[in-house]
Amino acid sequence: MKIGSAAFQNCRDLNLVYIPEVNEIGMNAFALCPSLSDIIFPATLENVGASIFMMSNTKVHARFDSELN
Repeated sequence: MKIGSAAFQNCRDLNLVYIPEVNEIGMNAFALCPSLSDIIFPATLENVGASIFMMSNTKVHARFDSELN
């Protein structure tokens, strides 16, 4: 599975993202999301595009779901 490029770009009210299973996240997927503060990636993630958090909240807490146990 893949989250495409700019898939959530400019989602101003997006603050928490939990991705249960994905292999790839396209570039700028979460760009211009100023409310984004927490994102949880799956252990299946293999590729991340450039600038996925471009011009978003500079304090995004990103972690893998395996860290939650």
